[in-house]
Amino acid sequence: MVYSLAVLAVAALPAGAANIITRGGAPSGFWLTGGNNPAYASWNQPVGTAFSNVSVSVTISSADGNPASGTAYITNAVGPAATAGNVIAGPVAVGTSSIAPVSVPISFPAFNLPQGATYFLVIQQGTANLQWNFSGTAVESVSAAPPVTSNVDAIGTGPATPAYTASFSAVGSPSRGLLFSVAGDPPTDISITKSGPATATAGTNIVYTVTVTNNSATAATGVSVADTTPANSSFVSNTGACTGAYPCSIGALAGGASATITSTYAIAPAFTGSYSNTATVSSTTFDLTPGNNSATSTATVSATADVSILKTGPATIAPNANMTYTITVGSTGPSAAAGTTVTDVLPANVTFVSATPSQGTCSGTTTVSCPLGTINSGGSATVTLVVHTNAVAAGTVIANSASVASSATDNTPGNNTSTASATVSAAPTVPTLSTFGAGVLILLLASCGVMLQRRERGSSI
Repeated sequence: MVYSLAVLAVAALPAGAANIITRGGAPSGFWLTGGNNPAYASWNQPVGTAFSNVSVSVTISSADGNPASGTAYITNAVGPAATAGNVIAGPVAVGTSSIAPVSVPISFPAFNLPQGATYFLVIQQGTANLQWNFSGTAVESVSAAPPVTSNVDAIGTGPATPAYTASFSAVGSPSRGLLFSVAGDPPTDISITKSGPATATAGTNIVYTVTVTNNSATAATGVSVADTTPANSSFVSNTGACTGAYPCSIGALAGGASATITSTYAIAPAFTGSYSNTATVSSTTFDLTPGNNSATSTATVSATADVSILKTGPATIAPNANMTYTITVGSTGPSAAAGTTVTDVLPANVTFVSATPSQGTCSGTTTVSCPLGTINSGGSATVTLVVHTNAVAAGTVIANSASVASSATDNTPGNNTSTASATVSAAPTVPTLSTFGAGVLILLLASCGVMLQRRERGSSI
């Protein structure tokens, strides 16, 4: 599909330019006297009709059949205030040797014309016989003083009063004025969105959905998506419309169509804080609304650490005795486990004696709390807990549990509690004798005494 603007309505000379000569005979046209004099026609590019890949042609002729030439520009301003920065395209040579009006393409490099602006086709005179033709017999109207004096003979002489601004109109179709045309491809409106989670944990993957949409009826060509991998992360994969790393080419995208990419990144284990990821879309077709060509998703990344606890102690314990537990806390990360705390609620049948941590402190006598601080990935800490068993019946099982927690997210909480159990043994007993046994014991002792006496008598004789 190609948009086009046919003949345009206004031709003018910049203030202070040289004389203009119009001619009413065939072919209708004008040329400039003096040297290097410019003329221009202007048009408004309506909202919604921006052009891409613009092409321009102009209807010109030679006043005498000899080569006639000039230089063409597209600008967005004219007059004394215009600068080189106002030139959109050009300079490009244009010319003909034809006395009859002929449409000549102007070989501007490819360029785009955004919507809702006024543009100017400016032709700088190269040779005095170059004519820019009208759509019909020219009728001159003056829009600024001093007036323009027409000369209707074939070549004639220039007027004595220079023209400032003159507009030309003539009956004819398409619209009246100087003959030239502007054509181009209709624009597109390519947009992009990026959605992802609001929160994430360090050392895990984060997944985004990137959607590229062509909001216009015109096919967009050369559609490409770029996404620079943010610091503290690494690219993992793309699936969907792109299967390789960014930047990736989607190619052509029909009007009203969309393409979806699922992007996965790995967040560094040590990173916490705000994590932003931005995707940008571009197209070789002119985009009417470039403001929606970029999208960002931001997540808050928290630390994650797998902390674990193991509590060991004796399998049996005597009543009214001390019992020592060893509590070992470890972390396999991937982040450092900050704010690690061990909690141990003592059972009713024991009494607290002491708690000694390898780092941090411990407090409490019924609920023992031990803030251990930070345990790095791969690190560990211990707590030695001593309790005294109360007078309890033999066979009683004393179960004591300890738990651990940290400020980091723990995705494997099943190893955060450990229990050690001990069975209370029987108290030691003093042996007793029956009455019969006591009598036997007395006889034995008496016999031993008699024998000792006899031995002593024998030794004294």
